[in-house]
Amino acid sequence: MSYTFLIADDEQPARNHLKNLITDAAPQVTILEATSADDARTILSKSHIDILFLDVKLPGEDGIQLLSSLKQRSFELIVTTACSKYAIHAIKEDAVDYLLKPLKITEFNAALAKALYRLRFPRITEVQKKREKALRQTLTIHTHRGTKFAPIKHIIYIQADNTYTNLHMTNGEKITTTRPIIKLEETLDKMLFFRIHKSYIINISHFTALESGNGGSAHMDNGVRLPVSRYRLKAFTDFISENVAM
Repeated sequence: MSYTFLIADDEQPARNHLKNLITDAAPQVTILEATSADDARTILSKSHIDILFLDVKLPGEDGIQLLSSLKQRSFELIVTTACSKYAIHAIKEDAVDYLLKPLKITEFNAALAKALYRLRFPRITEVQKKREKALRQTLTIHTHRGTKFAPIKHIIYIQADNTYTNLHMTNGEKITTTRPIIKLEETLDKMLFFRIHKSYIINISHFTALESGNGGSAHMDNGVRLPVSRYRLKAFTDFISENVAM
């Protein structure tokens, strides 16, 4: 497959070094160059770019401002800079990687491989990115003792307990909230959580296997097996195929 890369860096030696790294790793790639944010914006508006190698410190408008000015982005982003303080900006811009100058061959090759993977499997990586973002969120839980904050990624499953609801966590803790499970369900991310039974909602990131039977049972990574209602089985298998079987 043929790709086009854009290097946006105002320093000629840095561009040359990056070009050498690229041609060694991917000799069939077309490489375009920009020395400023304006140059880069013009190229991006006229050419399809697969990967943008962006130096944050550019003359005049910097790289972060360039990204903010773009209405659409169809390229993967690799940030290259001599300043480590821009790492948080790279994360917020969903950069594939953040490489500090002088670029190291092993780190560059790893970043390039990651970017090429995203290009080859866009649907998969888009689902993964959305799921990873959802897993970083925190759920606010109201208990008899006050308010607790439960990291989404640490919730294995949720269990109805009459008018209360129990959250079973990866550290073995059980958090009991005064909210009924149906109300709690309304606040959960539908990409991560599925109600397999009237009494159980599972976090799909902790689901390991589905055992057939009378409805079946969902195996969780803490060793617990939870019943799957036969009325919800078809919807659950569809959910698994869309969100787990990658």
